[in-house]
Amino acid sequence: MIVTRHYLRLQRLSLTIWAFVLAFLAAVTAGSAGAITQGNAFQELIGTLPIALQRVVGAHIANPVDAYIAIKFLSIVPPLCGTAGVLAAAGIVQRDRNKRTMDFLLSLPVARRRVVRDRFTAVIIGLVLLYAAVWLTLVLVLGVSGLKGSYGRYAIILLAGFALNVAHAGLALTLSFRLPTYDRTVRYSLGLVLIPFGLEVALKSAGAVPGLRYLLLYRLADPVELMMDPRGIWQSVLIGAAITFLAIRWSQEKFVGGDMEA
Repeated sequence: MIVTRHYLRLQRLSLTIWAFVLAFLAAVTAGSAGAITQGNAFQELIGTLPIALQRVVGAHIANPVDAYIAIKFLSIVPPLCGTAGVLAAAGIVQRDRNKRTMDFLLSLPVARRRVVRDRFTAVIIGLVLLYAAVWLTLVLVLGVSGLKGSYGRYAIILLAGFALNVAHAGLALTLSFRLPTYDRTVRYSLGLVLIPFGLEVALKSAGAVPGLRYLLLYRLADPVELMMDPRGIWQSVLIGAAITFLAIRWSQEKFVGGDMEA
């Protein structure tokens, strides 16, 4: 746990900034939900959209507040938290190489497998804190505004996003063993999060190639689909956990073997 606490301290400032930004966005979205969904204007606006887009924006969600929260905010939480997660994961090993402190890290009386595991645990804890900040802010602001939201389903959607982002972080960690520098690892890791999200938005809006969206992973955290059928959370958690497990095991083997560049 010493290694975990140390890596959390290194991430303290960035986590604070990310938590503030996410809480602010959640507060603004929840605070505006009442005015936007008042009367039938919101439902009528959705009704004017093409059928494919109506499914995208949650026309079948009974509570307009839930539909607004899902499409306006919950849909962008995974790429935002995913960015924070891969930035932290990319530095688990590469940061020490970049700062030329790798010899010191390897000299610590801690097994190499444990270094990777404990530092990745710090990344997971950071993501838990970010997602908790989002959920608590939504609950607080909607409650103060007198609006009724489906808080349990928000939690399920956020859990799916969390599972996706932990998988993203695991893949970023594997990239850090394949790429020679921290800067390149960061660039590729950000592409791993942001490019699939852009493709997901395009494919979802067009209603094209639904199966391809699973390869992009973001369908696992689709807020509209999970709002209507929360049973999909099991698929999201299992796939996210499997990717994470394989990524951590592979990274541990590379680190134990001293293979830092290939």
